[in-house]
Amino acid sequence: MLTNEQFDRFHNEFDFLVKKYREQYSRHTGRDWSAYERSYEQRIRHAAAELYSVVKSASSIIFSPDDHMGRPPKVTPEQKVVMLLLKEIFSLSNRKMSGLLSLFGPLTDIDICYKTVERAYSSMPVRLIIHNMFVLLASGAGGNLTGDGTGYSLSITRHYRSMRENSNGNCMETNPDHRLFVYAFAILDLGTNLYVTYGVSMKSEKDAYREALRMLGITVRDVESIRLDQYYGSQSTLDDFSEGTKVFVIPRSNTTIRGSPAWKELIGRLMDAPMEFLSEYYRRENSESQFSADKRTTGWRIQQRREDRIRTAAMCKGTWHNLFNMTSG
Repeated sequence: MLTNEQFDRFHNEFDFLVKKYREQYSRHTGRDWSAYERSYEQRIRHAAAELYSVVKSASSIIFSPDDHMGRPPKVTPEQKVVMLLLKEIFSLSNRKMSGLLSLFGPLTDIDICYKTVERAYSSMPVRLIIHNMFVLLASGAGGNLTGDGTGYSLSITRHYRSMRENSNGNCMETNPDHRLFVYAFAILDLGTNLYVTYGVSMKSEKDAYREALRMLGITVRDVESIRLDQYYGSQSTLDDFSEGTKVFVIPRSNTTIRGSPAWKELIGRLMDAPMEFLSEYYRRENSESQFSADKRTTGWRIQQRREDRIRTAAMCKGTWHNLFNMTSG
């Protein structure tokens, strides 16, 4: 029978075990940039080819042909969605996107002012289509998952993770109008690299995590396993998943073995086979690398001010991620 004394001894030696694991299994290999560029080109071509059909499928869930009776809008919700997605991937301001559309007006038959671009972020049909796109793209994912959070800058350059650690998860300055970050939490399917859920919050990463969990039941029926960083290393995290889900998380330093059978089972798995446990746990680094790839693709800033528009811009980033990875499984 496991005792707190045994767990404390194990916990005191845990840093040594992590060091040995990294020495034995960590491999730092250089990136083949030529192969990376070829892969990136293939993915962006495929994403561009599938973009309009995915938008159409997502829109058809909301609208029927009868919904378009009367005078047609100058710009349809579907066109607005494509406009916002292109704006985000090219990191354009509202004015620059409007100017670009005017430049190509003879080809696209779209000529609008920057205010129309800005208001599109608040349009409920647009937001619903983007949500449906994300869900449709995530439908082919499996149940072995990993999750992590990040921050997108709204104002000044500041490294998100160091800010989170220095301020216990509160990255807001004393002036509530001067926000530093919008928080995003994505849960990734390890088999396909698709995000199966994506939460956005103006308050905290934990709040974004809670929002992501609410979407999880829509996209994944059976969560077989989940990996989360030590920020979530408490018993309450296990309550967020079913009994059949294997949770891989490192308990915080102040935890004990007292708790639910699921908590004791997790600690038992960690102590019985620490190297095997760490091998699964560190697969969560896939989440960090995917966020890094997202920021290289769609940028690390969000150029909106209103909360609803910030949320839409963040969801565009998550949707682009799935468009780029829809064939990588």
